Amino acid sequence: MKYKSKDITINAIEWDSWGSERVKDFIGDREYILTSNGTEMIIDNYYSSVIIVRVDDYLIKDENGDIYSCSRELLNMLFEEVKE
Repeated sequence: MKYKSKDITINAIEWDSWGSERVKDFIGDREYILTSNGTEMIIDNYYSSVIIVRVDDYLIKDENGDIYSCSRELLNMLFEEVKE
């Protein structure tokens, strides 16, 4: 689904698990780690950053291809869905 703020348009999907093909397609060649305490992380080697992801969080990809994680509440507060 696509969502829109006043300034930018993003793509967003709900995180369900690393095993999901749609999640793999969404994050591309970024590395994925499941920690011993159950925290799921995406490693962005290009920016040397770590994205913490929890079940029911959304992954957001901005116009530059950068990926972020946010809660459903924050997504709905900042963006509105774009009907295509």
